[in-house]
Amino acid sequence: MVRKIVIAVALSVIGMLVTNAQETQLPQDATGKVIYEAVVHKEGLSADSLQKLAIKWVHSFYKNPSAVIKENKPGVIRIEHKFEVFDIDKKTGKKYKAGRVKYTLVIKFKDGRYKYELTDFKFIANRYIPIEEWLNSKDPKHQEYLKQVNEYATNLISNLRQFIKNPPVQKEEEDW
Repeated sequence: MVRKIVIAVALSVIGMLVTNAQETQLPQDATGKVIYEAVVHKEGLSADSLQKLAIKWVHSFYKNPSAVIKENKPGVIRIEHKFEVFDIDKKTGKKYKAGRVKYTLVIKFKDGRYKYELTDFKFIANRYIPIEEWLNSKDPKHQEYLKQVNEYATNLISNLRQFIKNPPVQKEEEDW
């Protein structure tokens, strides 16, 4: 009898560990707000040059850059945008739109470095729902949405960093 209880407890502990391992962990600040942020050094470039590169990146990354740029003043760019999240039918594996997630990206510039802050993620439904509400949810849909948010955010950051690290070479036009 004791052996069965020990086995049952061990299995439930293992089950909890596996369930917790499957939850998507997103970076949070001290208040619990989801935020992706970092300072990236790019020696030899002025703040102005870094900002110009970032604007070129915005034009390459977003379909409608003028609509997403909410602020572009010396030393800072603020972008607001939305992306789709999908539900996945477990039987067929097909994706269908579940909603959109709105976010804010702020990029700040100083000589030799820039800082990005990707935050204010909100699921758009009948109201704006901060994704932080899903962090402790056991609902598989919420966990899937968090996974998709993390994938989108890490892709965006990787794309930005790679673009600024290795900017595309501009072709010289012939002088007529």
